[in-house]
Amino acid sequence: MSVASQLSGVCELLERTLFEDVIAADPGERGGLKAEESAVDPVVGARLLAEAADAAVLRELGDAEALLGTHERHRRLQAGCDVPVDERSQVDVGDTVAIGDAAGPARQALGDACDPAAGRRARAGVDARDADARGPLCRGGERVDLLAEMAGEEEDLAESLHGEELNDMPDDRPTADLDERLGDAARVLLQARAATAAENRDGNVLGGRHRGAHARMPATTLLARIGAMALSPEIFKAYDIRGLYGSEIDGDAAEQIGRAFARVIGRLAGRPTNELGVGVGRDMRLQAPGLADRYRAGLMAEGVHVVDAGEVGTEMLYWLVGSRELDGGLMCTASHNPKAYTGAKLVRRGAIALSGDAGIQDIRREIEAGLGPAPGGGTSETVDIYGRFQEAARGFIDPSAIKPLKVVVDGGNGMAGPMVGPLLRALDLDLVELYFTPDGNFPDHEPNPLLPENRELIMRAVVEHGADLGIAWDGDADRCFFIDDTGAFVDGDFLTALLAASLLEKAPGSTILYDVRASWAVPRTVERLGGRALPNRVGHAFFKTRMRDESAIFGGEVSGHYYFRDFYCADSGTIPALLVLELLSKVGRPLSELIGALREQYFISGELNSKVDDAAARMAAIEAHYAAQDPAPRIDHLDGVSIDFGDWHFNVRPSNTEPLLRLCLESLVSEADMEARRDEVLALIRD
Repeated sequence: MSVASQLSGVCELLERTLFEDVIAADPGERGGLKAEESAVDPVVGARLLAEAADAAVLRELGDAEALLGTHERHRRLQAGCDVPVDERSQVDVGDTVAIGDAAGPARQALGDACDPAAGRRARAGVDARDADARGPLCRGGERVDLLAEMAGEEEDLAESLHGEELNDMPDDRPTADLDERLGDAARVLLQARAATAAENRDGNVLGGRHRGAHARMPATTLLARIGAMALSPEIFKAYDIRGLYGSEIDGDAAEQIGRAFARVIGRLAGRPTNELGVGVGRDMRLQAPGLADRYRAGLMAEGVHVVDAGEVGTEMLYWLVGSRELDGGLMCTASHNPKAYTGAKLVRRGAIALSGDAGIQDIRREIEAGLGPAPGGGTSETVDIYGRFQEAARGFIDPSAIKPLKVVVDGGNGMAGPMVGPLLRALDLDLVELYFTPDGNFPDHEPNPLLPENRELIMRAVVEHGADLGIAWDGDADRCFFIDDTGAFVDGDFLTALLAASLLEKAPGSTILYDVRASWAVPRTVERLGGRALPNRVGHAFFKTRMRDESAIFGGEVSGHYYFRDFYCADSGTIPALLVLELLSKVGRPLSELIGALREQYFISGELNSKVDDAAARMAAIEAHYAAQDPAPRIDHLDGVSIDFGDWHFNVRPSNTEPLLRLCLESLVSEADMEARRDEVLALIRD
């Protein structure tokens, strides 16, 4: 859906709930803020709606004096910092438009998208800004007072916001950052007010107020409601926090998450937050520096000592948490997702990941309950961990054993270049580097090698260069994927079997974990070499925890996550690359030959997704269907349902975030048998 379409829908909803008999007496003029299908700058549109909502609510509350002063206060609020207005990216004047280079296009876009009356108001706003680009300046405290006035809580809300937004802030907080932060808070306050007015009109309770009344929500209630409204529960996933930047996760969201994370980690550690040490890192995404600052600010607001590693790969943050024995870590990343996404991966002491079942939903509940005033008192330090991390990773192999292999590497413009690049360049390799420079625009392809279209280039490059293998990483570089010397993609099941063999040579008799979706190639390889193979639930939180419980040396997932006991049981995209290079150098055989022996015996379907209305009911029906067969299969419920007939087996499990069932199936008979069995199970899933 286009931005204009989305904006149109928001305008229509706002018009129905607020503008009727509020903004415009003339029915024709009420449609002035309805965007048509034309190019509308989303910043312009969002700020236009915010200003309109403010005016609507103030009039709804019968506050005529406040209505008259709204535009002036908006201008003072945005202009009120030590940085002149014309040096900032946007300003609220009149109906609010972008300034600088964007002013002209914004004026044109609003004129085209809105009715003449709205267009005139927008143009008047731009002209007013142009005429007074350097308006009166004020300090942060005054701006908070203005923000409190706009919310209608001149005293108690101002005090709360002072404690929430300004007290105990780092001394080096730039005024421009504070300006952006208060601007975000203003928009949230306006949204809360707008929703309150709409509920009142519809006859909902909320204090029993009537239309036009002057009664106002208590400041504490409003602040709690802001926390609940600002964050969608949908961003709290099974293994991380993830959403669209701006609309789902912004600076305010990051700060709230940071504060709530500190409290959850404190409970897990059994200590007050002012005794905690937490690592923070960020990837190369364009919004990551600003968001990481806000995560850090949220942690410090709760009294935490933050160890800031800067721009790093995710596994580097895990290493930092483990090596310094920190209480937790927060990595600002959206991993392999497209450019528009952001998020956070979270770990507690020992680099053990939080999950939806343990920690992530606690963060959501903490925010929804209202965070209240922040105690403050946190501190921070900045560290450079590249050298020490790379030295630790190098310790997994014997560098002198590496032969002069030709290797094509694709960093996907993610963090692999600076993280793994120096290690590879120090070995006796002939490297062909593709997209090894971090770039959050992802100009070449999305950083997700699991998608076939994103690995086509490296597959061709391996063949064209006559390389021994290719290695590709995802965006935050905690996963790596391999291309053999024929240009064929190596499935994660088979790579797990090879890595298990390599590590069992170094530590005979060790325990290896594999996920329930994996090929029988994994447990049979482990057992043949004298190891102990244990199936496990999918997900890094489950792997890291059980590896400790079972003292497992290694764990591998079909999705390309590989975990190492001597790396704090964390997943790494660096160590597998080094181990495969060492393995190929030692055995003196091409990767295609090693993998070929597995491909000829184990016929796997890969993971297949199907949309379903009721995943639990569908899985129960599938289980009942196969349980009735003679001979009966072995059935397991470790993760979803796994059904084993001896010469073929499959696992069906629900997605944690979508209405999907995921099928992985394998046959020991033939490729044709696998395809027939696969189609049979898919028919039951999709019927």
